[in-house]
Amino acid sequence: MSKTLGNIIDPVELVEKYGTDAVRYYLLREISTSEDGDYGKNKFEERYNADLANGIGNLVARVATLGEKITPVKFDFEKDIEDSIKKECGRIFANYEKKIGEIKFNEALASVWELVSVADKYINEKKPWAIKDTEEFRKVIVNSCYLIGVISNLVSPFIPATAERISGQISVSDSTFKIKKGATIFPRLN
Repeated sequence: MSKTLGNIIDPVELVEKYGTDAVRYYLLREISTSEDGDYGKNKFEERYNADLANGIGNLVARVATLGEKITPVKFDFEKDIEDSIKKECGRIFANYEKKIGEIKFNEALASVWELVSVADKYINEKKPWAIKDTEEFRKVIVNSCYLIGVISNLVSPFIPATAERISGQISVSDSTFKIKKGATIFPRLN
């Protein structure tokens, strides 16, 4: 960036256009804490659409839409959360903690988005919208909500307003998920 060349990026304008959490996410995800970074409007918007709008935003919307039909949803962690989900969450959390300890925030966030992919794959494989059995549907929603809860906790230090908006749609208290579809967390950019 250079004042002389006039290629300065005003962070205030970015925040006004895309929101604080989107700008925070991009800077923390794309720019290493120990190296120079690269910014470009197209690159920013691609990351926004891929990770925020189509990634975490779409995931929360899908689960909230389906789960709202059966809320509140009681669950038992030991019986209802699938072992494969517990294992993936544990593996990703361990990597996340390691990267946080190394002050590699971009890699910590990459771990979280790995969990977003796990959740998307889970939902696509289970196809809850096609499940007729009430108990099977409940278990898929419980596991999906659990994944989103872990994702929300992991992103909260980086994009706190987003974590708050997620818990406004999918929250847990006393082994009960409360689900209410809300506004789109990250609208897709054209």
